[in-house]
Amino acid sequence: FPSDLSFTKVSHFCWLPTGSAVVMAARIMDESAGGQILVSELLRQVANGPSNLEHEYTDFGRRTLKGFNEEEHIFEVLWQENKP
Repeated sequence: FPSDLSFTKVSHFCWLPTGSAVVMAARIMDESAGGQILVSELLRQVANGPSNLEHEYTDFGRRTLKGFNEEEHIFEVLWQENKP
């Protein structure tokens, strides 16, 4: 987990993640259109390991996200639903 990721208790049984990683995920989601899946460069690198051959990515460009000073490189996940 990112070093600044923490959890906020909202009830006896429910904790919500907080921190810059959560905010960044929300900002990347704001850049997407309906049906689009966008991910950060870091998530693409982690998810695109040797055990994952199912997904392809296309460069969505660099964006300066609200609340962040540096540009984030964003990728769109290209996927197809497996049909039996």
